[in-house]
Amino acid sequence: MKKARYIGLGGALPALLFLMGCGSVGGDPLEAGRQAFESNAYGEARIHLKNALEADPRSFEANLLFAKTMLELGDGLTAQTALAKVEPSQSFSAHELANLKAKALILQDKSSEALSLLENDIDSWNAVSFASAVRASVDMGDIAKARSYLRDGLERFPEDGELHALDAIILLEQGRITPARAMAAKAMEKDGKNLSALLIAGQIEQLSGNKKAAQEFFDRALAAYPDSRIPLLSLAGVRADEGAYDEALALLDRADSLYNLQAISAYLRARIFFEKGDVQSAYNLMQEAEDGLADHPPSLLLAGEVAMKRKNYNQASEKMTRFLGFMPGHVKGTLLLTDALDQQGDSAAAAKALDTITGRADIDPAVLNYAAAIYTKAGQADSAEMMAKRGNVPQNQKLGELAAEAGKMLSSGEPAKALSLYDKAVAGGLGNNALIRNNMAYAALQLGQNGKALENARLAYSLTPDDPSVRDTLGWVLLKTGGSRSEAVKHLQFAVGQRQTNIEMRWHLAQALIASGRKAAAKPHIDFIMPFATGGQRAELEKIAAAL
Repeated sequence: MKKARYIGLGGALPALLFLMGCGSVGGDPLEAGRQAFESNAYGEARIHLKNALEADPRSFEANLLFAKTMLELGDGLTAQTALAKVEPSQSFSAHELANLKAKALILQDKSSEALSLLENDIDSWNAVSFASAVRASVDMGDIAKARSYLRDGLERFPEDGELHALDAIILLEQGRITPARAMAAKAMEKDGKNLSALLIAGQIEQLSGNKKAAQEFFDRALAAYPDSRIPLLSLAGVRADEGAYDEALALLDRADSLYNLQAISAYLRARIFFEKGDVQSAYNLMQEAEDGLADHPPSLLLAGEVAMKRKNYNQASEKMTRFLGFMPGHVKGTLLLTDALDQQGDSAAAAKALDTITGRADIDPAVLNYAAAIYTKAGQADSAEMMAKRGNVPQNQKLGELAAEAGKMLSSGEPAKALSLYDKAVAGGLGNNALIRNNMAYAALQLGQNGKALENARLAYSLTPDDPSVRDTLGWVLLKTGGSRSEAVKHLQFAVGQRQTNIEMRWHLAQALIASGRKAAAKPHIDFIMPFATGGQRAELEKIAAAL
């Protein structure tokens, strides 16, 4: 069974998309295939082009267009087979052929081979080549290399929508939602129908909880690309979340008719059964597709939920342990694992699982109160007391809304308004909220209120000493307010050790090291940041690096 790849979910399908015909144009299947392909109707194009190849298996045009169609349908192996019958010509260069072969390899999870193929002719790269190199590097986990290719590509092709969309994808991979949203918007300005831009914009809104906006982007993607699998699956996921199960299943039926999607389709169908309360049917589907879903984190999470409902706590703990190997620190997954271990009577292991999330500043008070009960069971009185202290906040909706609004003000570059709202939240009883204290420190620092910044940074640290964001804030505040540089470095080194790909934390540490006279130690951090910088930022970093 084909393995599921981790893809985004969410949106809705116009009913007319199910009524697409497959008639030929003037009896010429090649011309009919070409017209369908140009209309992004790839499923229809595939049918016509198969007919064309039956009539002439060695046709250059039919094989080339069939390969392009299969690439759009996500079938790299079939595309590769067709491309083997295509030779470069005066109208189709060897470089263009290499670009298509690289795409086929990437779809088969052979990104290293794809990159090697592309790098054989790097001087001839066009925007498509850069985009493939970026995708291959991301798939290989080499974000710095992906960033380097992306920067070079945008310098040469600044108007290319796909490259801007890939920039948004990388930013989202790093958890930087606000700049990712801005970059996705820029990609759509360059190309309003760019599929990657529409999809990443939808995923950003989905992660932000804006389901309506997410659905609008997925709808636009599917309207422009009616046979593209990710909009189909994304829309199925959103419709399932909204309880429109029949629509979700219809979308899955269409996706299954176009692609070999047994594993991912089984997962989505199981999700629908689970949400409808049919746990046994969900379990049966997950069992049938188990091999194909073994490395698919959302499926592992669902399998854990199903196991908990079936009171198979041992299986639930096994699934959640595997899931957390892919998604460490995931709150829902950690709570499921904790509950499964607690149900098996292993309070010590349950408490150890909770340790991975209770140190965070942004944890929900309800989770902290649950943690207090688990730590008490495990005989960890000090930890239980701290959790109870942090969880003992007024259950006041207005205070929560006040803190949320303050967060928006801070993100919008209005620290004075944010700090005023946070002060009101603290006065109302949220003084033991580490996230609020951390954000107050950051806002106060921006306003030049150094004493208040340091006071709140230390309060946040006392509440969550293992939270990397809190340690980063404290280190940065110490550095900027003339505090102990050695203490600043200690906190910033801890933060970077926990979040090694976080650019801002690396930058803070580099500056602290330079201020401490440890220029050689700062250089690796500057080198790490360099590929992610653009324009003036890069020039400034190069100046600093030269001085080091």
